[in-house]
Amino acid sequence: MAKRKFEIMKQLDMPKYKAYPFILSTGLSLLFLILSFLLWAISAIVKKHFILSEMLGNYCGLTFMLCFAFTFCSILIGTKNIFGKIASAFAIIIFISVGSDFYQSSHLLYKDRIAYENKQYETKVGVPLKVEYDNPDSGPEWLFELVFKDKTLYVHHLQITRKDYDTYFKNKPLEILYLPNSLYVVEINVHKANK
Repeated sequence: MAKRKFEIMKQLDMPKYKAYPFILSTGLSLLFLILSFLLWAISAIVKKHFILSEMLGNYCGLTFMLCFAFTFCSILIGTKNIFGKIASAFAIIIFISVGSDFYQSSHLLYKDRIAYENKQYETKVGVPLKVEYDNPDSGPEWLFELVFKDKTLYVHHLQITRKDYDTYFKNKPLEILYLPNSLYVVEINVHKANK
């Protein structure tokens, strides 16, 4: 076993003080990649349990970001190019920042679990100031978020296409039920004013 380790370090063409962190960060990158696919599969299986499914989806995003962060750690350790080191450090900061957003969303969803179980939703009535869509490589554009003056509500999990939104909801006052902490929308309806 010791001979094999020594051969790997020779092939890496780097001193021991760099080889061990390089191997560790590469291993962690692979571990987080496998974990992200596992969490993604589990979140798809438990799709009927909204809070759990969305939490697992966010943890999947977190582990995927950590996979990329450790991949760039490996590049940072292994490269001798100063531009490569700077670009890798910058990429690591970005991936950790995005990963922390996924973690925060999951934490807020956990805080909303009681409100969701008891149907204690917040209500927002009005016409959104701005409507955001995702940027798909192929397939339909999905509604991503609804922006109001005082808050932004997240709707990507409802899988509403741009075509459906334009047909049923565009420029109409909406009545939106959402979770108080995560601001995830549970239901969207066209608001009917009392006559």
